Order: sequence, then structure tokens, then C-alpha cells
Amino acid sequence: TFDEGFNFSDFQTRLEIIRACELIENYTCDINTCLGFNTVVLPDSNGYQGLCTMREFHSWWNVTVQTPISIANETELYASLNQFLAENPELVPHIGLVNGIVRFFSLEYRLTLPFLAPGTEVSNYIDMLNTIVADFKASAPSSLQTMNYASLRFVDYSLELTLQDTVIRGLGITIPVVFLVLLVSSGNWIVASFSVLTIGFIVSTVLGFVFTILGWELGIAESIVSIMIVGLSVDYAIHLGHMFTVAGKDEGIYPREDKFQYSILTMGPTVLAGGATTLGAGAFLFGAQITFFEKMGVLLTLT
Repeated sequence: TFDEGFNFSDFQTRLEIIRACELIENYTCDINTCLGFNTVVLPDSNGYQGLCTMREFHSWWNVTVQTPISIANETELYASLNQFLAENPELVPHIGLVNGIVRFFSLEYRLTLPFLAPGTEVSNYIDMLNTIVADFKASAPSSLQTMNYASLRFVDYSLELTLQDTVIRGLGITIPVVFLVLLVSSGNWIVASFSVLTIGFIVSTVLGFVFTILGWELGIAESIVSIMIVGLSVDYAIHLGHMFTVAGKDEGIYPREDKFQYSILTMGPTVLAGGATTLGAGAFLFGAQITFFEKMGVLLTLT
């Protein structure tokens, strides 16, 4: 919590922070939601993996200081807090002394959420933490209403949501542009329409496979390559569509079957060679140790 009205000297305020620790530590959930555990906080031999800074300070006080902490005045509290931090320097980042005044206390816990958990599971934990925060604020004093939580994994999840929107907007821009390019190059709106439809099927098939069969979540690599898939697909479709049009305009071939045969015979080997080049380039990425390149190899190969 960080609040200008936060009063470290108030005993009830400090007890409320300890209550927040207990809410986090005692929050239970079903095994499916918490991925094999029945608690949000990862358990260990001590019951949980985490740090309740205020409780640590109270425990230290009860051992070190003779005065009951419930009746300690502000001068005694700050003098003892400085001694506590001197003896436990690893806790300094968790206690916000700003110009000699405590402005915040932070709590640190390790969740049962795996490091690379997909977005749907991260969303479940965010919902549970929101419930914990809401339960705490329901009876917390006004100076503790700014309590909140943070995690790098939640930042990553927010990035994933942003990438999803980016991909949708990117495809929404790319597909119409591709249609215009195909229309100009082929001069035939029917060919351009079928080419865009084909590209849409390729993108849907590739992304659908990696998300459903391989169990991927939309991340940075997937969002980048999903746009690349459109470009790669256009490269194949535009050449075949262009030769299909050339067959009628320049070669005097008018039956659709014959124009298709002409485009396949004249441009088919080139398109296959381009596909083989992409396939080979993607296959070499399978041995990469960096996940980004490995995923890019899978997506390029599937395309």
C-alpha cells in the first residue's frame, strides 16, 4: 500500500496489514483452478512461501523490545524500525521510508501459478487476487484503500492482451491491402477475392493448429509471425493469380481449367521452390535454443 494518509504509528493499521497477509495465505481454491494446489500461495515446509513484512517487524519487536507494541509511541516505533532494517537489510525494499516517514509496506508471496502458464490460467489468478483485495478493502481503514498487487507475469499477460488486439487490427489492415494489391496485379476481382480467401484459410489453419493442437498462447513471436504468414501466403497467391490472368489476356486462353493449367505449369515450379526455401529455412530453426526462433520455425514450416 502507498498512501499519503498511511499512518505507521497506528496499531490497528499495522494489524490490518497483517490481516492482509492472512487473507493471502489462507485463501483456498480448487485443485483445477490452482493447478494442483488448493491455495493461491505456493506452500512449503513453513506453510507458505512468502514474506509478511509487518508481521516480521512485530515478531522482531516482541523479542527485542520490552515495551508492548500496542502502546508504543511514534518515536519508539521509528527508532525500532531503523534498528530492524539495519539488522535485516534485505527487507529495506519492502518498507518505504520517504523522508524519514513510512509511506508503504509491501508483502511478497510466491504464487502457485507456473512461470509460463497460459493466459487463461493467469486470468484466473488475477480474479482470485482481485477477490482477496476486495475482501480486504471491505473492512480496511481509508489509509489502506490503495492496497494492490503486482507481478511481472501479470505485466506479460497484459502485453499478451495488447498483442491480441494488435494482431486483430494488423490483420484487419493487412487483408484489405492484400486484396488491393492482388486486384491491381491480376486485374480480376474474382481472382483477388479467391486469393484473399485462400490466404485467410492458410492463416486460420496455421494459427488454429498451434493454438489448439500445440497449446500455444498468443505471444510476441506468434503475433509477429501471424502477420508474416499473410505476407508469405501473398507471395504464392499473387504469382499464380497473375499468371492466371496473363493466360487470358496475353495467351488467348479462356477456359478456366486451361488458364489454371497454364498458371500451374509456368509458375508452379517457382512457387514450389519458394515454398521449399521457406520450409528449409524454418526447419533449421527447430534446433534453436531461444524459444522465439523455435516458434518462428514451426510457424514458417506450417505456412
